[in-house]
Amino acid sequence: MERVIILILAIVVVTQWIVIKNLRANQSDRSTHERSEETDRRISQDVPLNDRLRQLLREGQKIKAIKELRTVHPISLAEAKRYVDELERNG
Repeated sequence: MERVIILILAIVVVTQWIVIKNLRANQSDRSTHERSEETDRRISQDVPLNDRLRQLLREGQKIKAIKELRTVHPISLAEAKRYVDELERNG
């Protein structure tokens, strides 16, 4: 009987741990998305930089565009690549 109670308690604890872990991951994803939107808004207002990035993209220098973006704005490589990819798609 004691083993059954211990097993049930273990299952409850593990289940709670999984639920809490998933909730934290979802919160983190949401805040990352919100930061990305704010970063995109800030960068998109930098007209001279966007013109320069578009010029580099027309010249086929995508990596240089990503590097230049990261030089001007302190963002991650993934964020810079995503922004340049989007700029390339949308012109």
